[in-house]
Amino acid sequence: MADSAAERIRTVGFIFDNNNLWMCMQKAFDDGLIDSNRIDYNKFVKFFARGDHVLFKYVFLMGEDKMLPLRTVLQSADFELISKPLKWVRVTQGNGEKKAKNNFDVEITIKVMKLIHLNKLPDRLVFVTGDSSFVPLIEELHAAGCNVEAVCTEEGMSHLIEDMLRKDYLKGSPQKFFYIEDIWDEIKLKNSDTLHPRMRVI
Repeated sequence: MADSAAERIRTVGFIFDNNNLWMCMQKAFDDGLIDSNRIDYNKFVKFFARGDHVLFKYVFLMGEDKMLPLRTVLQSADFELISKPLKWVRVTQGNGEKKAKNNFDVEITIKVMKLIHLNKLPDRLVFVTGDSSFVPLIEELHAAGCNVEAVCTEEGMSHLIEDMLRKDYLKGSPQKFFYIEDIWDEIKLKNSDTLHPRMRVI
């Protein structure tokens, strides 16, 4: 963002909190709000880039074997993948059964703070998550001069994120948060069975 020339190329970056995205999409699919639980990541990037130069496309996702088909597709399309093994934790409520956990709050925060520190932020960051844990991180991005757009399902989008981004939106700036249901036809993966099988969200 250092070049201040009037005609300079606008830049955009993407961060996919993939586990949060898939959980929210699975719920929307189960509720009949979308007709599958798979998106076309290339179409997604093209839709939100809106002609700006894409600096990076980070996808944070679990490192399980069942994700290999998706990983292969994303790597072939020049997405940068950040993954870690699935973690099992014992739930104290109920019968004490183990529960899978695989969030990337810390990893995403570290990645973004490094971008801020190195002055490598794009003009606009498309943050694909509805997790309210990232509200402080969005505040840091705003303070660094980066415009943030959040994308998730309507039910999955945190009201705290909506409230933060709605303030600018109501002042007349471009829309800052998007519901997947509203743009589904633009981003859904068609003929997806030929690319990778349907994957259960943990």
